[in-house]
Amino acid sequence: MTIAPTEYRPDIAIPPGETIRETLEAMGMTQAELAERMGRPATKVNEIIQGRKAITAETAIGLERVLPYSAGFWLRLERNYQLTRARLEEAAVLERDIQWMRETLPMTELRKRGLVRTGVDAKSQLEDALRFFGVGSVRAWKDYWGRQIEHAYAFRRSAKQACHVGRIAAWLRLGEIEAQGKQCAPFNQRAFQARLRHMRALTNQPPEVFEPALDALVECGVVVSLVKEIPGAGVSGATRWLGKNKAHIQLSLRYRTDDQFWFTFFHEAGHVSLHGKDAMFLEGAFSPECSEEEQEASRFAADLLIPPAHARLLPGIRTREQILTFAQRLGIAPGIVAGRLQHDGRLTPAVVNSMKLKRNYRWAE
Repeated sequence: MTIAPTEYRPDIAIPPGETIRETLEAMGMTQAELAERMGRPATKVNEIIQGRKAITAETAIGLERVLPYSAGFWLRLERNYQLTRARLEEAAVLERDIQWMRETLPMTELRKRGLVRTGVDAKSQLEDALRFFGVGSVRAWKDYWGRQIEHAYAFRRSAKQACHVGRIAAWLRLGEIEAQGKQCAPFNQRAFQARLRHMRALTNQPPEVFEPALDALVECGVVVSLVKEIPGAGVSGATRWLGKNKAHIQLSLRYRTDDQFWFTFFHEAGHVSLHGKDAMFLEGAFSPECSEEEQEASRFAADLLIPPAHARLLPGIRTREQILTFAQRLGIAPGIVAGRLQHDGRLTPAVVNSMKLKRNYRWAE
């Protein structure tokens, strides 16, 4: 068995110009004289000696004729210099990328979900992370995921917000992967609106009933993904378009109660129905609630769940029995009525909680 020799890799890149300078000093020759003997401008020779200009084959032959070293020697020096410099630059970039990965991405959660390998070095984990996000480099990640999220949330750049961006991006990517795997008919606005009106009744149903109905929205061009939240992401819902004919609504169980879940769903449906296909909308801790689009989506959800004609009766509703009767008349879950009264400030959270009308959803283990 033979062992291949270890390749020497210097930790500093020395340009061939240093060797030219030392050779000239040993020979008592000036740069100007070298330039004259080679028939080259003095400025070009100086750029080579300073390392700002590479030695070409033509230059190497000229050096061979004036200095006591072959053209191959000078070309080898240039090649080794360029290779060493490239390796050192790559190592520096890799170190910065690894530091960015540790500061920005939820690596513990990605490893926990099996999306990034454990027991491998940091470079391999970075490669796993980039593959998971579907990008070719850290710069591409920032351009694709970072810009979309920062634009949606109007983030100012800071270390804390960068961490939130990484967690949000991981959650969005999980939904994107799921949505890309689902066949979907071209988006049909009329069919989607018709489905939404009938889906109010699903608020009374358990997850095993309403989840298949959410999945069936692919028939009108909308994919709904239920994705467990990445800790610290602070996102309850998102709307984006995966192409011009495929709308994607993504939901977490950040708030867990049925009123919050369904309001978020119909809020995102409002974005699909009312707003353009180029923007991404995010709901959560940093969402711009005062924006016109967010207000429109919230009104869409509120009016669909409790139509304005019925909402006028809400000020007179105070007791548990009144809420149950009103919800039954509308055909929606009583927790949604209780949540609306709480949101409007007509009942305190403590009173609403004592009524025990809201249902909690939990992820299946």
